[in-house]
Amino acid sequence: MRGGVGLPVILKPTSEGGSIGMRVFRDLNSLTATLTHDTRGGEWFVEPFKEGSAVTCGVLEKDGALVVLPPLETVPTTAEFYDHKAKRDPAGHRYRCPAQLPDAALATISRAAVRAHQVLHCSGHSRSDFLVTPDGEAHWLEINTLPGLSTHGNLATMAAAAGISYDTLIQTMLAAARANGYRP
Repeated sequence: MRGGVGLPVILKPTSEGGSIGMRVFRDLNSLTATLTHDTRGGEWFVEPFKEGSAVTCGVLEKDGALVVLPPLETVPTTAEFYDHKAKRDPAGHRYRCPAQLPDAALATISRAAVRAHQVLHCSGHSRSDFLVTPDGEAHWLEINTLPGLSTHGNLATMAAAAGISYDTLIQTMLAAARANGYRP
C-alpha cells in the first residue's frame, strides 16, 4: 500500500461506533474492491491491523479523585477480532477481569487510561480501549465517555472486579455528574 501503512489493515467507517462495519483486509485487491464499490458514500479510517488482545480500562471520579478499575480483556469466540457481532452476542466473547496480561502491561494500561481521562478533560467516568500485542506492548486506541451501562457490560464488570456493586457504580457516576455541575 502507498503511504507506508502496509497490510493487513483494519477498515472502519468514521460515522459508526461499536465496531459496526469494521473489517480486516489482508490483501490490497479486497480492500480496493470494498472501497471502490462502497455505496454508503461515507468516509473510512484505515489503520494497521495488529494481532493481540482487546483490553479496556475504566476510570471513575469518586469524591474528586480518579479511581482506575481493573483492566478487562475481551476474548472473541466467534470472530477474528472483537467485532460488532461478537460484542452484541453473549456467546461471541468472554471477559477476563482482571485481564490475564503481564503486570507491566496492566500497569501501562492503567496509567494510560487515567492520563487519557485527564488530558482529554473527561469528567465523571471514561473507558479507554487498548490493543495489547503478544509481546505485551499496549497500544491506546480510543476513549469512550459514554460507555454502556448494562449490568453485564464492560464498565459494570470492571467495577465488580474492584468490589464496586452496580448500584454503587451508578451512584458514583451520578454524584460526579452533580459535583461537576450537571443540570438535567
